[in-house]
Amino acid sequence: MNIKRIIPLSIIALVVLLLITSPVWQTWWFNGALIVVLGALVAGGFRFRFNSIREQNVYLETQVSERTSELRETNRLLEKEVEQRKCAEAELEKRAAQELQQSEERFRAMFEHSAVGIGIMGLDRRVIDANPAICRIYGRTRQEMIGSNAAEVTYPEDNPEATRLSNELIAGQRDSYELDRRYIRKNGEVFWAHVTMSSVRDLDGEPQYLVGMIIDIDEQKHAAEELHKSQASFQAIFDNVAVGVAVMTLGRRALAFNSATERIIGYTVEEMRNIDPHSLVVPEDRSMDDDLFLELVEGKCDSYVIERRYRHKSGRTFWARINYSLVRDLDGRPDYLIGLIEDIDE
Repeated sequence: MNIKRIIPLSIIALVVLLLITSPVWQTWWFNGALIVVLGALVAGGFRFRFNSIREQNVYLETQVSERTSELRETNRLLEKEVEQRKCAEAELEKRAAQELQQSEERFRAMFEHSAVGIGIMGLDRRVIDANPAICRIYGRTRQEMIGSNAAEVTYPEDNPEATRLSNELIAGQRDSYELDRRYIRKNGEVFWAHVTMSSVRDLDGEPQYLVGMIIDIDEQKHAAEELHKSQASFQAIFDNVAVGVAVMTLGRRALAFNSATERIIGYTVEEMRNIDPHSLVVPEDRSMDDDLFLELVEGKCDSYVIERRYRHKSGRTFWARINYSLVRDLDGRPDYLIGLIEDIDE
């Protein structure tokens, strides 16, 4: 309790106690004086109480004013921070929009000018968009490509596999695949292409569409087939010809030779890997082709033929005709040697 409230009440109680215990409390002048004193004390108490309440009100008003000022300052700072956040978010949105636009422009430039055929397909394998390169590959216009089904341009025998792989992309079993596949041009021509298919998904991982990139490899495919046929023909000759055939490095180390060579010199391929073929020549004949062989490996000539004596694994000496030929790489540089050996001893 406030001490200022206790003091007046204590004084009043003390005065009343003194007066009541006095023998003159029943006189008229005493009653009048008592009334005056009590009135003065009560008035003083009320005045004191009023002043106390007023002081409390002033104190409370001061506190409210201070809190109000603090709240206003806090609100001002919050409003400033919110405004700054809005400006920052607007700047980020503007920058993100610019970056997105630049990304789309780069993709569109790549899409339109790429030498690789690019097609965008829906999950039903129908074309949504096609760039000029893929239109040239298929021999169709962009209008003819859009809305068409991938099965229409896929070689029938390859379409089941294409459908299976596309379903795996859509189901999320794979993110992409890459292979060689046959397609059909508008004029009915069948051609080989290297295709890479990828699925594009949203933020939840759900597939939205498919992107395919196609490179026409028909010429390379046919060239590879011709090379394979040529290699098969060479292998058939290599294995079955009566003349010894050996593939050697430019240093005349044997890489491979056929059974006829084994029969002529008496050594197997494994044995010859650690033997210099030049050491099989009798010492007197070894220098016969030094200059010719040097010109060959330097690329100054493509082949030469020489007859000289060799020593068989059994130790006997025999005459042989040797034909060395140079094989060059794609840049025309010497790569390896083909040697033909024929037993002419008889």
